[in-house]
Amino acid sequence: MVLCMLCAVTCVHDDNIFLASALGALTEIPKLVLISRKDWTGGSGNWETSVQIAEQAGAKVIFGDWTDETSHRRAALEAARQAGYGYAITFDSDEIIEPKLLRALVKIAASEIADRVYIEWDTYWKDCEHVIRPREPFTPLIMVNLEKVSHVHIREYEGGVPLFLSAAHGIVHHLSYAGPDSRIWKKITTWGHKDEILAGWWEKVWKGWDSDSMLRNLHPTHGENYKMAERIRVPEILSNVPNFPRKTFEVVATAHKCDIVIPAYGEQQALDRCLQSLVHCRDLIESIIVVDDASPEPIVCLPEFQLVRHTQNLGFAEACNTGYARTKSKTVLFLNSDTLVPKVALARLLETLWSSGSIAAAGPYTNNAGHSQQIEPNLTTIENLDLFAEEFAHRSHQDQDVDMLVGFCLAVKREVLEEVGLFDPRFGIGTFEDNDLSYRIRRAGYRLVISNRSFVFHEGSKTFKGLSVDMERILTANNRKFLDKWREDLDQGFASGLSGLSAHRLVFDQSRRPELRLEAIASKIKAADISLCMIVKNEEANIEACLSSVRPFVTEMLVLDTGSTDRTIEIAQSCGAVVRQIEWPDSFALARTESMREAKGKWILWVDGDDTLPVSSGITLIEAISAASENTIGFVMPVRFLESAGNGTEVDHVKVFRNLPDLEWEGRIHEQILPALRRSIPNGMLVRLPGHVLH
Repeated sequence: MVLCMLCAVTCVHDDNIFLASALGALTEIPKLVLISRKDWTGGSGNWETSVQIAEQAGAKVIFGDWTDETSHRRAALEAARQAGYGYAITFDSDEIIEPKLLRALVKIAASEIADRVYIEWDTYWKDCEHVIRPREPFTPLIMVNLEKVSHVHIREYEGGVPLFLSAAHGIVHHLSYAGPDSRIWKKITTWGHKDEILAGWWEKVWKGWDSDSMLRNLHPTHGENYKMAERIRVPEILSNVPNFPRKTFEVVATAHKCDIVIPAYGEQQALDRCLQSLVHCRDLIESIIVVDDASPEPIVCLPEFQLVRHTQNLGFAEACNTGYARTKSKTVLFLNSDTLVPKVALARLLETLWSSGSIAAAGPYTNNAGHSQQIEPNLTTIENLDLFAEEFAHRSHQDQDVDMLVGFCLAVKREVLEEVGLFDPRFGIGTFEDNDLSYRIRRAGYRLVISNRSFVFHEGSKTFKGLSVDMERILTANNRKFLDKWREDLDQGFASGLSGLSAHRLVFDQSRRPELRLEAIASKIKAADISLCMIVKNEEANIEACLSSVRPFVTEMLVLDTGSTDRTIEIAQSCGAVVRQIEWPDSFALARTESMREAKGKWILWVDGDDTLPVSSGITLIEAISAASENTIGFVMPVRFLESAGNGTEVDHVKVFRNLPDLEWEGRIHEQILPALRRSIPNGMLVRLPGHVLH
């Protein structure tokens, strides 16, 4: 009874590529096909083929000469009324109705609960492998009560009770923009909206998309309605529909392999997903090293992966460096644990890295990263990641030189890391260690490149969320550390900016390189003969930066450790310092005096473990010592306290003094050396220097 009162009607001229599939989806429903011998501009076409297809599908064919869309659609409804039907499914020849939706429409017609039924549809672009996302806002009418609804214009209707069915009830697969160019050209030059086509749409959008599938706003009259076309696997319902794939993708191959280092803190499930994605890349990987940075729940890995555990959380830089120590490949990929790496993306990344000897590091594009690497992918579900990455990998775009690469997925040549050094641990838990490494690479004259055809998915900030840290405070502090570390390059005019902090490409003036100034005074540094004498305890976060800043200006570095329980001693020794250990004597004066006991230099420089000596201040000191008179006993150099908002208070200290016999510091707290110097040389002179030590 229901089927007798319900029919399906469609209007067609020669747009019949998908007609058989559209009719075939309407099982057991009477079908009326109104075939116009003229198109909607009065032109002629191959309408005879439409007749053959309709008759083979068991449809009743009605002929006419309708030269506009409105009259053709209106005639279709009238034909259904004249045939005695109460409801009509109104579909186009490129619309495939899902069985689930068809069953819902049959029930609605039987119960007569609505007169105009609207639905959602998936619109296809170029072929059955690309669908418009998000779904276009237009929700078309799919069924009408023929007694209560009248046609207004094109796909506009009025009258009766409306009802909207969400996608949960099934959808229509709309092959509106699938097929050869000839079909689309005729569509946009004959349909009812032909006079609304956006200027240049055919060349810029329709043809342009073939070379750049990242194009946005694709609709011919209302561009924003088709935001993007996402590549998908062909739905089962379209498996037998004629397909017109525009692209065939060759396998991306590369002879290069890499070791992968993955620092991890918690988030076992994210890590598992990451490792699973890498399983498909095995022929591009020598080894995978996972570094568990003291996760609350120990990380678990399959035996095929190397697992290294930290006993305490040392941060991203230290975790990466720990993993690097276990690598052997010419290429090392530092990879966040919350990434997914398609094989084609890794192949393209390695291809980019080794495309030139001048390239030191390469990074991919992603959905979640700072600086220049974030894009909005044609991706709404992770299930389509490999499909998108493959299409992305075959873009015609060239790789892009940059000054900053984010550390979430960073491929670096081993030889470059051996030259410029690994990640700097001073940045602690994370942030700015990738800025710093990027800058050192650029500073050394190498190139950083974004692989424009590599896309890696990144969830983002999993570790920081797991640690529940104050990110604003960490960013502010590490930004300050980064600026302080390279302030000399900026102040001397060597670099126009720093990686990640400059809106313009970095420019280096080699004539102003700070190291050249050091080379010019090398003989004076040797003649000055300064011994660095320090007392430290638990300064692993700062000691490397401190010693690295002082090392160029001294002939020996003597570190007295008073009970460190962290890696202070190990780091100091790796920087070339001679380290001795004592128990804390409960007096800063006694500790300072003991730190000088084995000093052999003519002068003594003392700093704290969280101090750094700018290059310009070091040079000022060397020049001052070279010109010092015999009665100069020391130099006052201000200590500048660094605060989050900028430079803070300055306090004068006698930072450098002659290594005179039997000198002893005084004062259990707020220790002083000046009284001892005065006793040794009563008429000795102190000289105040214009430089400063950063604290």
